[in-house]
Amino acid sequence: VLTAARDRGLVVTHVTQPRWGLSASQNVGVEAARTEVVAIVDDDCVPDVNWVGVIERAFTDAPGRLLLTGRVLPLPANGERVAALSTRDSTRRMEWRRAPMPWHVGTGGNFAVTREAFLALGGNDVRLGTGAPGRGGNDLDLFYRLLRAGVIARYEPDLLVHHERATTAEYAQRRNSYGYGVGAMLGVWLRRGDLRAIHVLA
Repeated sequence: VLTAARDRGLVVTHVTQPRWGLSASQNVGVEAARTEVVAIVDDDCVPDVNWVGVIERAFTDAPGRLLLTGRVLPLPANGERVAALSTRDSTRRMEWRRAPMPWHVGTGGNFAVTREAFLALGGNDVRLGTGAPGRGGNDLDLFYRLLRAGVIARYEPDLLVHHERATTAEYAQRRNSYGYGVGAMLGVWLRRGDLRAIHVLA
């Protein structure tokens, strides 16, 4: 993939960092970027051929700071990998200026955001997310804090990635981690003194 990207004239930079965890790695990547907009996709997802173009159009038309999320559809089953993960198939465009329930906005495996807005918040909370003690919830927490900071969130169904399927054992493990991550996220909110955590938990 890197060779193909370079052959097309793209500049590819591989950034390493010593901390363990998805949140810390995303933070370092965004800090290293030199563009006004950063786009995030998980390593088990395949972006649609129009993915970059959809992001470019959305941010060209955006009036200010923007968080853009989109659809996640499963790749075809492959052997024992039959379980769909993190499917988000709505084709209805939506926009939020106030925070809804965190999971309504989108998923961390398919989003783009104004880099300045991401950095102004300090990026992901490194206590949350895969590889961190919180196991998950970093994307939901990030989206919530962005909305609280006045960033507009928009769900664009044309922003599409296809997600690798999991085995049934992996699916059960992931669901457990997702649930744990939401609980950890709400614990972080309570420690910040944010009582919305009680509403979300209820």
